[in-house]
Amino acid sequence: MTTPATGTAVAAPKKANPVAILLSSVQSREAEFARALPPHVPAAKFVRALQTAITSSKDIGQCSERSVILECMKAASDGLVIDNREATLVKMNCNVGTRENPKWENQAKYIPMYQGLMKMARNSGEISSIAAVLVHKNDLFRYHPAVDDKPLHEPDWFGDRGEPIGGYCVAMLKDGCTIVEVMSRAQILKIGNATKNAKQYDPEKGDSWGEWWRKTLVRRISKWMPRSTDKEGGDFFEAVQRDDDLYEPEDVPEQPKPPRKKRGAGAAAMAQAATQEAPKDPLDLPESLRRQPETETVEGEFTEQQEGEEGGEQEDII
Repeated sequence: MTTPATGTAVAAPKKANPVAILLSSVQSREAEFARALPPHVPAAKFVRALQTAITSSKDIGQCSERSVILECMKAASDGLVIDNREATLVKMNCNVGTRENPKWENQAKYIPMYQGLMKMARNSGEISSIAAVLVHKNDLFRYHPAVDDKPLHEPDWFGDRGEPIGGYCVAMLKDGCTIVEVMSRAQILKIGNATKNAKQYDPEKGDSWGEWWRKTLVRRISKWMPRSTDKEGGDFFEAVQRDDDLYEPEDVPEQPKPPRKKRGAGAAAMAQAATQEAPKDPLDLPESLRRQPETETVEGEFTEQQEGEEGGEQEDII
């Protein structure tokens, strides 16, 4: 670009690097992260791991700065470091407008990983140990619910274990109780296919499918655990539900609403009769109402009067 007066070139302003902006913003909020983090997680360590994750990711730099900071604050409150082991950030395309006038924006989403959930479970104060294990086709696996305390699983660690067919999670509580959750491959993939991250659940396509399978097992077993706030971090059960935006309801079919009854001729006649003033003298009743039809009741069969009543009810429903 040249100016007519001097003819000298003027350099165009450089476009701000979004990654550099994020790194600077994260560094300036170290004190805020320190207030949210539990005492055993240094704020400097949290910031360094976060900056490394942002630099190594090609997607986080495309997300809005506000969403990155908000999701990092959630991770800090849970006491998890965003290092792609305990927790990670993923990019999601979200509509920040309305349905009529959509406005799409790339936003960051904080997701606790399997190792992070294991860390929080052990620090919850209620769980003495927890493990999620994958089962392969050639493994010896046997479990009888309500009979066995935990599954019998004998894999051949040095042989061909075959394809993965499912997994199980065992949690031992400090009161001595043991909770077991077993899921088949079909159940895990069904949950994975209902998410926005279905590719990661596929053993043939996902690089870390084992971690996502284990995390699904932990999510499922957490429903049966007693709830207690982590004294050294956040709430384990809230952390398990952090990524609910990625999931559809799991195996919970929508309950159909009961059909509304239509007011038939019988119901309309009863409503009309209720609005009429009752006669003072029974003798003033019409002959048809004073004389009841004589019917013989036979056990196991409908009388003519019962059939008429039943027909009236059918009419009301229809």
